[in-house]
Amino acid sequence: MGSAALEAVASPARLELLSALGDGPATTHELARRLGRSRPSLYYHLNELQRAGLVAVEDPVARRRDRRFRLRADRLSVTPRRGSAADRMSAARAIQAMLRLTAREACTALIDQGTRLDGRQRELIGFRGKARLTAAQLQRANALIGELETLFRSASSSPDRRPYALTLVLTPARVAGPPAKAD
Repeated sequence: MGSAALEAVASPARLELLSALGDGPATTHELARRLGRSRPSLYYHLNELQRAGLVAVEDPVARRRDRRFRLRADRLSVTPRRGSAADRMSAARAIQAMLRLTAREACTALIDQGTRLDGRQRELIGFRGKARLTAAQLQRANALIGELETLFRSASSSPDRRPYALTLVLTPARVAGPPAKAD
């Protein structure tokens, strides 16, 4: 994801728009109703997301207020390239915004009595693992994450399917002290 895209998703309002468009294409009128935001503010944010390449207009010849926007899911991975300190800070803000949105969605799902919390069809899981990985294990973790990215990018945005969100962050962890010595 380039600098412009990272800056675009660092905005909580734009991340909320991207999440809403994850449910399927929508007009600004539909988005305003769903999100409880004004259309003028949505136009601004949608234009920023479009400029960053994260959303596209389905029918570019439609009148401005009737334009239908769709998510470009193939562009939504926050993997900063080796870049400037500013690019890394933009990536940090984007990840923080994603985690805040994930926390809100998870809390809403927990409150919903209909959310399945166990079994093979569970709809909510929270997991945080911390481990010392070998190079091969890190490579395997990246391969599994790649499979999940492919699955989510290729999924249908059909309105008759229930939407799901997946937030994954792989990061080197802080170490509280030196590793324990083997006996």
